[in-house]
Amino acid sequence: MKLAEANRLIRDGFREATPAALQSSAVFASVGDKEILDAFLALERAGNQSFVGAGDPTELFLWEAFGRFGQAIYPGVHSAGAEAAPRILEAFKLADGAGSARSARLGASIMKRRVAIEFGYKPVVGWPVTESAALLAEMSEIESALPAPPSGDSALQELENARQMMPGANDELRSTLRFSLPHPLTRRETSVAVEYEGLIARVTIKPSPSPTGGVQFEGAQPADIEDSSPGAWSVGASEIVVVASGLIDWTASVPKYEIGDLPGDESPALGKLSADLVRAVLVSLATKSPDELSGQWLPLPADVKQIHFMVGTVDAPSAYHMTFMPMNSTRITVLDADSIEVDLGSLTAPRPWEAARAYALGALRAGRSFDAVAWANVAIEALIDEKLYELTEMSAADGAAVLTGSSIYSEAEDILAKQFPEMAHKVDWPAVEKAPSRYRQIKAIARVLPIQGNANDLKTAYRNVSDKRNDVMHGRAVDTIAVDVAETAIDNLQAFIGMFGTGD
Repeated sequence: MKLAEANRLIRDGFREATPAALQSSAVFASVGDKEILDAFLALERAGNQSFVGAGDPTELFLWEAFGRFGQAIYPGVHSAGAEAAPRILEAFKLADGAGSARSARLGASIMKRRVAIEFGYKPVVGWPVTESAALLAEMSEIESALPAPPSGDSALQELENARQMMPGANDELRSTLRFSLPHPLTRRETSVAVEYEGLIARVTIKPSPSPTGGVQFEGAQPADIEDSSPGAWSVGASEIVVVASGLIDWTASVPKYEIGDLPGDESPALGKLSADLVRAVLVSLATKSPDELSGQWLPLPADVKQIHFMVGTVDAPSAYHMTFMPMNSTRITVLDADSIEVDLGSLTAPRPWEAARAYALGALRAGRSFDAVAWANVAIEALIDEKLYELTEMSAADGAAVLTGSSIYSEAEDILAKQFPEMAHKVDWPAVEKAPSRYRQIKAIARVLPIQGNANDLKTAYRNVSDKRNDVMHGRAVDTIAVDVAETAIDNLQAFIGMFGTGD
């Protein structure tokens, strides 16, 4: 982007903004990350004179740009923008003055983020080991950054908050996560003290009946009379509050668990920590206090739609507060005003593989990767069985060849006969058969039935669907099936089905 284009973008975006408020521009909100970064780089290339005493609207643009890249928490944030954030801060200092309270506030946000990364608890990983020298150096840098304004100034308070987050600076430091989950998870408000993977916390679950699901009664015991078949689980919600000792790193990420075309290969770890912790509590309650549970629904990370995250003390729990919303947490439903009529003709019950595929797709959309992989395997096995039946109908001999088992000692007999001919057919092997392999059956199906592709294409798709089947069915991956694994299984199931020209 050329300098003139950058200046025009900035001028148009902040023409109506109020300088004193440093507010975000409604016009600028629609501008993409790349354009914002390109505009900053154009100013940067022109030298410091683009920033020194620039005033509005350049100052407002830098404030907005830093908000995009310097304080963003989603792992998919524009990587080049995140790298440029410290330079954007330095440019803002040139425009607003290095000693200004507003510059200090922006600097404090970088420091707090760095403190979280270096010293905060990371979901899955745990507490970092920090050398005392590094801790002292960080404390010294924060102390030296304290600005001149009076102690009541918000900038000074921001830096003080960063200092309070340091290990040992405040033994009462707490991190709080507040979020909601569907369904009333317990029969009453339940508070549980736990130590979960090194994190000492208190988890409070406050259930509530459905606001719209039926007739509600107020009183000592909130109640709701609803239709007996609204779904698998009670209609309602639960508010969850997790208060943990110490600082949780809100910037941490884990392998992507969100569905859809999202930036990067990672998702925020806060969502996983929230779901994992509640799930562990509910599973433990199911053993120790099963009567306290309302059903057996267990949340997954994709079920956590919005998290209010706070860092503070017991007396002041929200010295630092932010609202975190995963990228896939918003769904827009637009209904057409007109109506249509469709003649589906004569219907029959869905074939087993069709029903299983529908369950797999629904599980994938709901973020339940484990269920998606399980149902995808049910679908592909059911379809293979259907095609084996068709094969047998076309050729009884071919059907018998791929459906009949063989002795597990047949290879041993062949080897023995080859090395010791005099022993051929003299050993009475146990009558134990092995089932024909799916790959042998798929090869026969491809040879006899019409398909789009060849046997290797079918076998490759089958292999990709069944890759994690044993881990799923043997309980080795109940909570560790990544979303990309589920997407791969579904994609290959669809490809396998498509090669038979069957159902879209």
